[in-house]
Amino acid sequence: SSGINAEYGVNKFVHNAFHLVAVGFVIFGLYAVFKYHDDFSIANLYSLHSWIGIITSVSYIIWALFSTGVFQDIYPKKGLGLRKWYLPLHIVGGMFLLFGAFFAIETGIIEKALFRVFTGDLLYDEYSTESWVVNVMCLAVLVALLFLIYVLYTVPRVLVAPSKITASDRQPIIAKEVATAELGEAAAKAEEEEVIYESMTEASTSNLVQQ
Repeated sequence: SSGINAEYGVNKFVHNAFHLVAVGFVIFGLYAVFKYHDDFSIANLYSLHSWIGIITSVSYIIWALFSTGVFQDIYPKKGLGLRKWYLPLHIVGGMFLLFGAFFAIETGIIEKALFRVFTGDLLYDEYSTESWVVNVMCLAVLVALLFLIYVLYTVPRVLVAPSKITASDRQPIIAKEVATAELGEAAAKAEEEEVIYESMTEASTSNLVQQ
């Protein structure tokens, strides 16, 4: 959401919308995998790839739906305590899912290659074209993972002109999320105190008028 030049609420809505779309694709992907296995009488959930994949997929669905509920104002001001409590879990869960997806992809590529080696459809030796494709795909996924980690820990959340970047803008995304949550809670508390003060002022004014 950091690359969209819009208000915070709009950014968060678009961010969560993409996650909900991804949840739909994950559910459809799981259905397609199980259907394919059933159609060709292939056992389900027996390999390391399938275990990592199903754990990551189910965890992502739960993580995405719960995160959307907490951060998309389904729990408004009264839920700020929940947001502060959940934010570290949200960050750690996101990193777990990132690594889970990485290992699921890598083990899936290797598993498919080994299946083809066992059936004689793939020559995974003597620098064959197939072995190059498999190796390059696995390395590309690894590079993508390292790049995402770099972005999460180094790139500023708000993309503005270099001359306008403030110290706050230079915080990594993960640190920025924590700071945003703390500022949001402080602002909500101040607003609540202001409402209480206004109510007391109105009550006092009403009493004076009656007297």
